[in-house]
Order: sequence, then structure tokens, then C-alpha cells
Amino acid sequence: MTHIGYIIDMSRLAEKLPKEKPLFVVVDGAVGVKRDMARKFGHHEKKFALLPYHEELSCEIDARFEHIKHGLVTAVLVNEQRPALRNYIFALKTFVNTYGFRFSREDHVNLIRLLYLILVRKNQWPEIIHYSAKALEDLVNRSYLSHEELALDWEPLFNLYYGSSYGKLDEVDGSQLRNAVFRMKRFFKPTDTPKIWDRIQVHLSPRYSTKEFCDIALLFLSVKMTTKEHRKYGAGLWFDTMWKMYEVVEMGDKWGSELPNLFATLAYHNPDFMDWSSLYDTIFTRSIRAMGLSIREGKVAVGDGTGAASLSGLARMVVATLGGPYSCQLHLERMMKLIEPFMHPSNESSHTLLVLVFLQNILQELVNRYIDERIKKHKREVEERFYLTDDDIAKFTDSTLQSLLYALYVRDGTTSKAPAKLVMILGALCPGRVFPSTYPAIFAVDEPHRLTQTLDCLFELVFLIARDNDPSVKRLKMEKDWIMEMEQIRDRLSTFRCHLFYFLEMLIEGIDINDVSKANISIRNLTLIFYITPILDYSDCVKYHKDLTDEEKALCMMSARLPVLAEMALNK
Repeated sequence: MTHIGYIIDMSRLAEKLPKEKPLFVVVDGAVGVKRDMARKFGHHEKKFALLPYHEELSCEIDARFEHIKHGLVTAVLVNEQRPALRNYIFALKTFVNTYGFRFSREDHVNLIRLLYLILVRKNQWPEIIHYSAKALEDLVNRSYLSHEELALDWEPLFNLYYGSSYGKLDEVDGSQLRNAVFRMKRFFKPTDTPKIWDRIQVHLSPRYSTKEFCDIALLFLSVKMTTKEHRKYGAGLWFDTMWKMYEVVEMGDKWGSELPNLFATLAYHNPDFMDWSSLYDTIFTRSIRAMGLSIREGKVAVGDGTGAASLSGLARMVVATLGGPYSCQLHLERMMKLIEPFMHPSNESSHTLLVLVFLQNILQELVNRYIDERIKKHKREVEERFYLTDDDIAKFTDSTLQSLLYALYVRDGTTSKAPAKLVMILGALCPGRVFPSTYPAIFAVDEPHRLTQTLDCLFELVFLIARDNDPSVKRLKMEKDWIMEMEQIRDRLSTFRCHLFYFLEMLIEGIDINDVSKANISIRNLTLIFYITPILDYSDCVKYHKDLTDEEKALCMMSARLPVLAEMALNK
């Protein structure tokens, strides 16, 4: 009995002891996201829904926002500029940076209107102006608001910016207002554009500098309108003048380098505004000059190199006019044929970096356009005939790929990594044309430094090759003899992922103790392949899974060699 009583007492004692908390917490993030979506917030951070205390945090965030909103209004009403208004503006900016637009559209519009009135108020403190401009910049950025939801008066902002940049408002730093002014012009009514243009044209007189005219025009001329509005109020008034300004500008003048961005934005959002073909000769000639290319006879420089700052805008203009009825594809092909000899390894010089910068810009803009037209929820609002087609992307790939393949052999250490990443971007857009052309460039090398650079390119492409599982993609004929022979033996293979088995054997052979750099890159490639490919013999899967395609069956049979290859890699 004593023993039984002892057991009972111990069990009661165990019940009284505090229970250990679990080491992990399961959180259903979808519940928090749905709760926030039901409140119809703007573009806000959703990562906080993964926290186990999301509901309590939401209440605290709501209370904080109400406190900031109430503090802003109170500070304005009692005219308490410092420190109250300054601190509340900074608190709002911090709130937006941390949580995004975690408030209703009505609050969003009212906050922009309030801060705008604070910004343009007469005799406002310079510090308050700077704080308001930065807060407005964050409130307007990444929002879909326009003049239809909120219309603002342009003239007070014009006077403030002009006075701070070119006038007598020395206390206000105009450079801190530029981004806010540029983003606020979306709230100007289209009918105000003629008045703005009349005010800007005054600065074309000899009394003012041309840089001053272009700076104000770029900041205050609204570009995002419908084509009908542009012809009546917008670009129909100012385009000819601005284009003529760009045609006569010399490459050394700084104010001309920003104009291509204006034309590119117009061409991207309103491709049906005009026939852009008449501009292509000037655009592509300026692109060649900006890249610092030279005429072969006598090596005479075409440009002085100072136009390199406009490469980004020129790339935007080229991509904006690709495809559609006014496509610049033929001009692009002609320019790339001109560039190809300059990118040959034997012609490496100072122009190589500029050409790579241009190619990087043009590829980045193409990816952005691809995302806008095919991936984003809010797609590009133009007629579908101006969308990029698969044929347009294929032609673009064919015209730019050869120059990038030449660039793989660049000796300059600062630029040697960029071409491989650019080839990877092209491979993601058009794998059927990039990979068959890339293999000869990767493996047909003898010099050690070139071999390591091409292996770097392979490292960038391995993941794309491994995930290529769509046999319907159009593919060029393989140029590498041994790959053609292997595919003839295994005629059921039609995708590029089967090539990983070939790469494994070559990379294992590339591990050489006498060449450390080559061995290092080979091991990096092997590690990546081992991460993305199960190193198992799954050849028996064909016996148990009857729904496999012919290619999947062939891949399963090829995997019988994987354990052997893994052992070879360890031995090396």
C-alpha cells in the first residue's frame, strides 16, 4: 500500500508541475492574410501574417496609425511645426516603409492631400518641406492612384521647385524635392498640361539655360495619359519641340542624356501615339556613339564617350519599340551586327564595358516588359497587337546572343562575370535557341582563363537546364557533335535536362589538382547539380510507374550511372 500511495502522490505532483511549452508553433498564415484582405488595405506587407501574435500586432499597428494620423492633423491645426509636425511626418514615413500602405484608399488619398498642402504652404520651414517631400515620395511610389482619384494644383509645386533649384529659396534644397515632384505629376489634370507647357516654354529664351528648360520639362510634363488625351493636351503639344532639342544636342551636354527616358516612357505607355519608325535612325546612331565604338579604318572614335549616361534611356527606348506594327527589330539586328566584331576577344578595349552596360540595360528592360505583359496581375494597358510575341523574343535572342557569347571570353576581371549572367537571362526567356548555341562556346576553348570563364557560364545555366521539361518548346539543332550522337542513340530525349548526365562526367574530369581555379569552378558546378538532382539509381521506377513518358523512362534508365559518378567525384 505504501508503494501504491507513493506512486499516487508522485502522479499528483506531476500534475501540479508546469507543462513544458512546445518547441514550435504552427501558424496558418492564410487566415491572417484573408483578414487583412477583407479590410481592403493598399499594397502592404503581408509577412507579418506568419507571426503567431498577428492579431494582437494588427491591433497595435492600427492604434499606431490612428495616433500618427491624429497627430498630423492636430499639429497642422495648432500650427506646431517643430517638433510635433516634423516628428509625425517622420513617423508616417517610417510606418509606410515598415508596413506598406496598411490603410484604406480614402486614408491614402487624404494623407497625400494633407502632406501636399504642408509641402507647398507659404513660408514653410525648410526642414518641414524636406520631410514632407520624402514622405510624399514613399506614399506615391508603388501606388496606383492617379488624377482621377486625386487632382492637385500644379502651380504651387512648380513655384516651390523652381525657387529652390533656380530661384532665391536658398534654404530649400531642390535636389531633395526632385523625386517627389516627379512622382506627384501623376496628380495633375491632363487639361493642365497646356498651361504647364506654356510656363515651361518661357525657359527656352536665351535668358535661361537649356538644362533648366529640360529639367523642368522632364519633371512636370505628365506622360501617363491615354493616347486621345496626349493628342489633345499632352505630347501632341510638346513632342516635336523636345525631339528637336534632342536631335541638335551634342553628346557632351549633360542635359540631353535624360531625354531618351521621356521618349521611352511615352513609347511604352502609348505605342499607338505615332509611327516611331522615323526616330530609329537617330536612336540607334546615338546608341552606337554612346557605346564609344570606332570606325575600323584608322580607328576614329565616333563619340567622345560622355554619352554613356544615356545608355539606360536608349535601352528603354529600344525595348519599348520592339514588336508591334512599328517594331525596331530590323534596326536592332543591324546594330548588333555592327557590334559583334567589337566584342570579339581580339578586339577587347574600353568600349567593351560600355557595350556590356548597354546589353545589360536592354535585357533588364526586356525582362521588365515581359513581366508587365505576361506575369503581373495589372498588365500593360495597351492593345494586344503591341505585346511581345514569342517570335519577337526569338528574333531579339538571335540578334544579341552572339555578342554575349563573344563577351564570355573577356579578360577584364571587373566585367568577366556579367556576360554569363546575361546569357542566363536570355536562356530563361528563350531556352530553345540559347542552349544549343551556348554549348559550343562553353566547350570549344583551350586557354585556361577562358575555360574557367565558360565554366562560370555553365554554372549560371545549370539550373535552367535542369528544369527544362517542356518538350513542346521549339529547339534549334544541336551544334555539338557528341551531344548529337548521344541524342541519336537515345532518340526519346527531347529536353535539355538530359544533358546534366553528360556534364557530370566532363566536370568530374575537370577536377585537376594542377589547376586550382578550374577545379574550384568544376566542384561548384558539381555541387549545384548534386543539390538539384537526386543522386540515386531510380531506373527501377519504370517497373512501378506506368504513366511515365518516353523521355522520363529514358532519364530513369540513365540514372543508373549516377551512383558511379558520385563515387568518381569523391575519388577525385
